Amino acid sequence: MTGQLTETIEWSFPGGLAGLVLATVAAAVVVFLSYRYTLRRISSPARWLLGFLRILALGLILACLCNPTRIQRQTFAGDTKPNVAVIFDVSGSMRQKSSWGESRLEKAMRYWRDTLAGMDTYRWSTFAFAELLRPIESVEELRQASAGNSPDDSSPPETALYRTMSEWIGRFDSQGLGGVICLTDGRDSTGASPAPAVDALRRCSLPHAFVLMDTPLASQPYCDIEKLEVPSTAQIHTNVPVNVLIRAEGLDAGTNLEWAVTRDGKVCYSQDLDLLSNQSATQSIRFDLPVLSADTRIYEGVLRTKSENTALASAKWSITGQMHETPSVLLYQGALDWGTRHLRTIFDRETNGKMYVHFAPGSYRTARMYGLDGWKNVSQLSGFNVVILMNMSCRQVSSDMVDALERFVRDGGGLLVVNGNPHSVAALGNSDLARLLPATVENDSNQQRDQYMAAMEERFDTHGASKTRLGDEFIRNRSSVKGIPLLPFEITREGWNSPIFSFAHGGRSDQQSVPHYECVAKARRVKPGATVLACTKDKQPILVVQPFGSGHVGVLACDSLWRWKLSLPSDSQVFPQFWRQLVGYLCAASRRQPAWIMNSSVYPPDETATIRFYLPSALGLEIGQLSFAAETAGRNIPLSLAPIDQDRHYETSLEIEAEATYRLVAREKGNVLAEAYISGKAKRIGREMQVLKPDRTGLDQLAVACRGVSIDPEARWDWTAWLGRDEARTVEVVRTPLWHRPWVFAAMLAAFLMELIVRRRYRMA
Repeated sequence: MTGQLTETIEWSFPGGLAGLVLATVAAAVVVFLSYRYTLRRISSPARWLLGFLRILALGLILACLCNPTRIQRQTFAGDTKPNVAVIFDVSGSMRQKSSWGESRLEKAMRYWRDTLAGMDTYRWSTFAFAELLRPIESVEELRQASAGNSPDDSSPPETALYRTMSEWIGRFDSQGLGGVICLTDGRDSTGASPAPAVDALRRCSLPHAFVLMDTPLASQPYCDIEKLEVPSTAQIHTNVPVNVLIRAEGLDAGTNLEWAVTRDGKVCYSQDLDLLSNQSATQSIRFDLPVLSADTRIYEGVLRTKSENTALASAKWSITGQMHETPSVLLYQGALDWGTRHLRTIFDRETNGKMYVHFAPGSYRTARMYGLDGWKNVSQLSGFNVVILMNMSCRQVSSDMVDALERFVRDGGGLLVVNGNPHSVAALGNSDLARLLPATVENDSNQQRDQYMAAMEERFDTHGASKTRLGDEFIRNRSSVKGIPLLPFEITREGWNSPIFSFAHGGRSDQQSVPHYECVAKARRVKPGATVLACTKDKQPILVVQPFGSGHVGVLACDSLWRWKLSLPSDSQVFPQFWRQLVGYLCAASRRQPAWIMNSSVYPPDETATIRFYLPSALGLEIGQLSFAAETAGRNIPLSLAPIDQDRHYETSLEIEAEATYRLVAREKGNVLAEAYISGKAKRIGREMQVLKPDRTGLDQLAVACRGVSIDPEARWDWTAWLGRDEARTVEVVRTPLWHRPWVFAAMLAAFLMELIVRRRYRMA
C-alpha cells in the first residue's frame, strides 16, 4: 500500500472575511478612541503601550473566533480491481429461438464474450435469474439453457424481473460493488407491479446498466372463448340474450375471425371479429336467440378463421323452452289511485296473470281508522312473481318489509316502485327501501310547478291521501285550476332494444303509442349498473331497471299512466301491452321450472366449476327423488347436490377437463327434467410465451429511476468511462483546532493583566 499525506488549515469567522475585517476595524477604532482621549494626562509612550496591550488582547479574541483548524488527509491507494455484477435473464422468452436460429440468451452470451469478458481491469461476478436469482461460476453454465425451450415444456420458466431486482438491490448495495449490468429483454411475465423495484432503484447508490436483448420473436397466437353467459331455460316466444367474451393474443396481420352459432348443422348467427393485437385484445359479443317451442335446443358456437375455415375454439350450450306462465302480481298501495282499476282489468284473466291488491295503513280513512295493514296479510311472497309498490310514503315502509322484499328479489322475483310525487319519492330515497332501488329522487325545492300539481302533492304529502281524494274545497274550485298536458316518454336506445317497448316500435313515427305521463318525480341519481329505459325531454330518467340478485328491480317515477289510457282510442292495446311487457320483464327470472344455473358455459381446464340447480316447489318433488349426472365422451359422472341458503337452490361442483363438453342432466325415474351443457377451454400456453415483444420502454423507466443507462447492444458503449478506472481509495481525515492551546489563553490573560498594571501605575480607572 502507498500513502500520501496532505495538510491544510481552515478557518471560519461569523460573516466570513468581511465580518473579520469589520470586527478588526471596529476594535482598532475603539482602542484608538480609548487612549487618544483620557481623563488623566499620560505620556505618549504610555498611550502606545496601553493601546498595544489592548490590541493584542482583542486580536487573540478575534483569532479564537476564527476557529482555525488544521486538517490532515491521509490517502491510501489500493491495488484491487472494481467488482461488477453481471446478471443474465434465462427465462423462457430469452431461450426461445428466433427465425434465424439464435435465442436472446445466446445473443447475451455473445455480447458478454465480445464486449465484457475481455476487460481485465474489472472483477466480474456473474448471476442468472428467471423466477429466482442465483450465482453462476461461469457463463458457460448457461449454454444448455441457451439451446432453447424443449418442445415438451408447456410451461417454461417465467420472468420475475421486478421481484428479482428488488432482491439483488438489497444484496448488492451493501457489498461495495462498482456497478450492475443486466442483460434482459425487459419483460416481467408474472404480472407483478414495477413500483417496488422502481422505489428500490431510487434509494440505491449502485449504478445500473440495462442491455436490451431485442431479438425479434414471433409470439405464439392464442384465441379462445373466455366466458359465455346464457340461461338454460326461457319462456317460448321470447328472445334469450347470449353474452360471449373472446380473447385473442399474438394474431398475425390479416387474420380474419368469425363467430358462428349453429343448430342442427345450420348457422343461426354469425359475426366478424377484429381482434388483431400483439399484446392482448378482448371483444364482447351480444346477440339474441329466439325460443319458439317448448323443447330443448342445442347450440354450438365456433370461433374460426374465415380464410382457412379453421376452428380455434368452440362451446356448446342448450336452451329449454317452457310454456308461458301467467304472472302473479301483488299490488301494494300506499294511497288510492285511479290507475288501480285499469291495471286490474289487465291482470284479471288467466292468460295475462292475476293481480292481488292490498293496502298500507293510511291509504284510506277506514284502513287508517281501524289500523288495518294489508302487508301483514301477505305471509308468503314466494307465491308472487312481481310486487308493485304504488304511491308509498316513507312512514308506510318498515325494515321488515324491506328485508322480505330483498329476499324475494334475490331469489328471482321482480319489484317495481311507482310514484310520481317528488315529495314522497324523495323521502323513500332516505328509507331502507333505497338500497333496493336502481335510482333515487332528489326533491327540487326550486322547481316551478303549476297550481294543480302543487295542490295535489301538498295534499298527498301532508294528509296521506291519494291525489284523487283532494277534498271538497279543492273539488269545488277545480274549475279555476288549469290542468297539465300529457308528455310522452323519451325512450332511450336501451329502451328501444328492450322487450318492454317492443310493442311501441311504431312510436318512432306515431307518438301516441309511446306512454304519456302527467305527474313526474325526476330521478336524479342512477346507480352504477342500472339501465335508463325512458326519460323526460330534459333527459331526467323516468323508467330505470337493474338486476338485483337473481331478480330485477325497477322505478317508474311518474303516475300509473291511467290518464294516457283514457286519452287512447277504446280499441287501443298499447296501455295493457306496456304493463304486460314490463311485468313480464321483471318476473323473467322467477322460474317455475327446474333449471341448471351457471355463471358461464365455458371454464378453464383443470378448474372446478360451481354449478347450481333450481327445483321449484310447484313440482312437488324433493331433491332425493332426482338423480344428477354429467355425461362426457361415453362417461357418466354422478353429481351430488347440497342445499344452499337460497330457497330450493342446490349446488354441486365438477372438475372441468380441457376441450371436454359435459351434458348436465337431472332425471326423475329416468325422465329428463332439465339439461344443460358446459365446456372446458383448451389448455392455454404459459404467460411467459404469450407475448414475446421486448419491453424497451420499461427498461428506460427503470434506468431513469436509478440514474442509470439503457443500452442498445448493437451500439458501441464505453464501459470503461461508465464504470471508471480508478482504483479503490481509503481516506483518513484528522482535524486539530489550532486555537485550543494553553499558550493562546495564557497570552490573552497576560495582555489583559499587563494593561491593568500599566493603568494602575498611571492611576487610571
